[in-house]
Amino acid sequence: MADLDSVGVVILAAGSSRRLGRPKQLLDLDGKPLLQHVVDVAGLAGVGDLVVVLGHVADKVMGAIKLPPIARFVVNLDHVTGQASSLRAGLGALGPGIDRAVILLGDQPRIAVEAIRDVAVGPGPIRRTRYRDAPGHPIAFDRVVWDHLMAIDGDRGARDLMAAHPELIHDIARDAPLPSDVDTSADATEIGSSG
Repeated sequence: MADLDSVGVVILAAGSSRRLGRPKQLLDLDGKPLLQHVVDVAGLAGVGDLVVVLGHVADKVMGAIKLPPIARFVVNLDHVTGQASSLRAGLGALGPGIDRAVILLGDQPRIAVEAIRDVAVGPGPIRRTRYRDAPGHPIAFDRVVWDHLMAIDGDRGARDLMAAHPELIHDIARDAPLPSDVDTSADATEIGSSG
């Protein structure tokens, strides 16, 4: 598979930011909202579809984030049940011509566009980025495994599927550290000063 037009990106950004105590998606990082960094990188990847899954304070986030022309918001009304419902909402919103979905996390602002493109093309039903220290996002799933993802509940995401079927995973090595999640204001300050 090499056609980026048949690849969609799903950005999971529906969480309620309990540890931070305010919407993480809107946390200032280098003069723009945290989520905007992820959206901007995804918009540069050249894929055929882009869905940003929101939940907590969705209206406020929509008002602050600028989307590229191919992108749209999807609101997960069940976001409090965990990441699996957001994954289902995102996959369900992708167009019928999309054969592979690349999953990004809305709180990892330093994802590289090359990492998205690397998992977006090539063989294997699951293509996962393997950084120097551990595997991480982005992870791409071919449509052939979407039914399994749609059956997952709770806050597990795709981990159960990958744990049960390691033979489906094709790791893409990336000579870089694992991108940091932003969970606190201090995380954002640290990422901002190192980015």
